[in-house]
Amino acid sequence: MKKFFLVFSFFSCISTLAFPYTYKTDDFEISGNKVNSLVDSNFASVNGNELNYTFNGRSNKRVLKNYPHKTKIIFNDEILDFLTEMAFEEIRDDVRTDGTFCAGAKWPSAWTRDMSYAIDLSLSYLFPKESKKSLETRVDRNSDKPYILQDTGTGGSWPCSSDRIIWAKAAYQYGLFAQDDEYFKDIYEVIKNTLNQDDHTIFDPQKNLYRGEQSFLDWREQTYPRWMTSQYIADSFALGTNMDFYSAHKVQEKIASRLGLKQEAQEWSDKANRLKKSIEENFYIESKGYYGAYLISGIDYLYQGYETLGESLAVLEGISDESNYCRVLEAVRPYKWNLPVVVPQLPATKSYHNDAVWPFVTGYRINALKKAKCFEELEREFATSIYTAMIFGTYRENYTASTCDRDGTELSSDRQLWSVAAWLSEVFQTVCGINFTQSCLEISPWVPSSLGDSSKGIQVKDLEFGNSLLTLEIKGRGNIIQSARINGKNVPIDSQVLKIPYNSGKVKVELVMAGGLNSTCTKTEYVLNAEDVTTLTPLPLIEQDKKVSAFWKQKNDSAWTLYKNGAPVKKLADREVTVKGGAVADCYYVIADSDKDIPVLPGTPFYAESKNNTIEIEINRNNFGTEITGQGLTDFETNISIKKNGVYKIDFNYQNGNGPVNTGDKCAVHSLVVDGTVVKRIPFPQLGNWNKVSNTAPVFVELSKGSHTISLVTDEWCRTSYGRLNPINLKSVKLVRTK
Repeated sequence: MKKFFLVFSFFSCISTLAFPYTYKTDDFEISGNKVNSLVDSNFASVNGNELNYTFNGRSNKRVLKNYPHKTKIIFNDEILDFLTEMAFEEIRDDVRTDGTFCAGAKWPSAWTRDMSYAIDLSLSYLFPKESKKSLETRVDRNSDKPYILQDTGTGGSWPCSSDRIIWAKAAYQYGLFAQDDEYFKDIYEVIKNTLNQDDHTIFDPQKNLYRGEQSFLDWREQTYPRWMTSQYIADSFALGTNMDFYSAHKVQEKIASRLGLKQEAQEWSDKANRLKKSIEENFYIESKGYYGAYLISGIDYLYQGYETLGESLAVLEGISDESNYCRVLEAVRPYKWNLPVVVPQLPATKSYHNDAVWPFVTGYRINALKKAKCFEELEREFATSIYTAMIFGTYRENYTASTCDRDGTELSSDRQLWSVAAWLSEVFQTVCGINFTQSCLEISPWVPSSLGDSSKGIQVKDLEFGNSLLTLEIKGRGNIIQSARINGKNVPIDSQVLKIPYNSGKVKVELVMAGGLNSTCTKTEYVLNAEDVTTLTPLPLIEQDKKVSAFWKQKNDSAWTLYKNGAPVKKLADREVTVKGGAVADCYYVIADSDKDIPVLPGTPFYAESKNNTIEIEINRNNFGTEITGQGLTDFETNISIKKNGVYKIDFNYQNGNGPVNTGDKCAVHSLVVDGTVVKRIPFPQLGNWNKVSNTAPVFVELSKGSHTISLVTDEWCRTSYGRLNPINLKSVKLVRTK
């Protein structure tokens, strides 16, 4: 009799769950406690705390460790509940012995961007103690003005890479959870110091944009043309990175307002609005309905590729006009396994950022789709997130977009911190609608139609927020709240958003959803396909004598177009062109033609230099830049006689062997001073070794006929990570008249 009771109880439990989540595409199906591919043999099923999954012919088993955690979310669905418990387990496994996060199974520590995006997505309130401690490790407090540290990266890190500023949003999210004014005061100063450094070093007052590499897309060959060295990447303007800077200015506005600093709040607001306007003016492509990926300096070329994180942030941060949200998010027809992080794909390039889905980017995109009320695509991408986590048996760092291969990219890790955080964001923020704001906790659920109407609904238990404790029950489906009760009392609903003040103590919220979807999203035509591949980028070899000749090996089905000073001037049938220099050195580059309206990358720019338009001066100073100018050790200065009025391109020939091209943190920075005025602070990225010689990205300066003083100095804004002044060998300086 006892045995019969145990068996009966087990099957009663399964019957109560009723396996309510059901979703099917032409490629995969989710039903009951199982997911299975409809195009291959991949399969996974859940039984209690055990996951059995088969991927690429290999069978695997995963048993959850059942780590205790205070906050719980219960869907009363075997798959969703298992995946959420798996997420909590993987975050716990990503906490190091010192209480800080690591980036994933393969990464013993966490970079500024990884932890910041993860904390912003969900960890600020689900793992608050670890979030606060981890954020603190990315601040240099040895300076009298503490600032955010940039990760190691392209060309030796900052200022080539400049997306450290995403730390601001993550710290602000933790601050909202903690509701601690002393914490807000501290991070306000840290962010202000960091932005002040960036304003002096990477901010361009003409463009009103911030320079630097694309946020997280730091494998150069995966997204940039091959000719774009670290110098040119550092000099370019990236969509996603400028979105992060906009967010940081809005954070400062909100903190200043909270702290009663009205004038400073207005100043931050004005700066944010100017940046927003510049992003719209420089990146938005009206004919395509989305934002270009990055703007190449010097030739002022906007690469019109689709960069998924930047597009998602444009919606989430309100850069895009609300009426345009759906057009931005649905400009690209996605792969069946979700949208890759960049479109189009680059030819002859292995999967990593190219042809790859990064689940943390999907997390931001899913939240953007909810904000835009693109519910059909939202549910498809949410279901795909479920499918991939099940058949992978973990939250992977990335996977191949075209084939859904967990092992198909150049590099990927299990239990990747921001990928796990993305899933937790999808269930807590997207589905349950939990959102921390300046004044309160907002709740606005979206319960997918594929989640059946279980009588128990969704329960969130013991969620801490702003010195309060939330219990949330949601019954029904859709995004329209039919009725709401707080602590047993019926309450009216304002704009389908329930607002709970901070410092409310224990709060129990009961919501009943009406079953419908309040959507204003109108389906638009796709302008790109995720599988689109751009043409090969011409990489000409340059021969310079009395004329300048360019030859390239890259083939193209169509012809090429020669551009002169940014305008098309000639169609080319052959892979070569010859131009002549004169009083000015015109700028040329070649673009491979495409009849498919797919964005293309420009070929290597070259200038028609000649003795009539060029001045070159040898310097030959080794160990340049080890002390601040004024101590007589690093100052370079020369007087130059200019024969004709015009715009001159200035660049320096140098060596920096402090580290490799793709990592490290010893990029050097020096200030170009013309006739006593600082024109620009120039990065001198790492080159790999001391035998390599390269040129800085060009700086364009208008000079009149006569004598001018050109200086390269090392001032207080040239310090990089940990206050370093990194040495270089300075070989020569060249001035070329371009206008």
